[in-house]
Amino acid sequence: MNTVDQSQLEDSWADLPLTIPKNLARIEEIRTNVMSRTEMRVHSPLIRRWVDREFYFVSERLFILSRGLKTREATAKAMPGLIKDLKFASVGLQVDAVAYEGELNEAISRKTRFELILVMPMLSTLYRELQRADLAIAQLYMSEYNKSITYEQREAILQPLHLALVAIKQHAMGYVPKTMAELAEELQIS
Repeated sequence: MNTVDQSQLEDSWADLPLTIPKNLARIEEIRTNVMSRTEMRVHSPLIRRWVDREFYFVSERLFILSRGLKTREATAKAMPGLIKDLKFASVGLQVDAVAYEGELNEAISRKTRFELILVMPMLSTLYRELQRADLAIAQLYMSEYNKSITYEQREAILQPLHLALVAIKQHAMGYVPKTMAELAEELQIS
């Protein structure tokens, strides 16, 4: 595994652009006692895209759902399971990254910095799991580069994480998946 001197690592972070994710203005309008700020350094394109495009949208929607009279209870019931699925997927990525001897090569890894505003405690868990998944994904990209795995294998390994993130976004949007019976009835299939 490549080791990088701490001073080189700090110098490489100093040159990174600070990216402003979409919907930041909407989050800045939220007033809450539990708001905190953190900086996230992202290596992988999947997490970079999700943080840039989806993080604040999901954050705002979850904040609203957790405050609404009709949606508070449903969100309180759904989110622990959705976060558990995300944790399971990110831990699975870590295990796969180790199994395929993935290494994080700071010298060639393209990194982006995001300053994140967390308006709810559950968002800190989301942030931590995104951070964990990001490092594992970057290691899996290096495994693919080193020919330990193929593109198809890497994409299959990433599928549970992708599905967990989609499920969190769908909940935030208020999307309720239909059962097969409901779809069959809607399509008039008997």
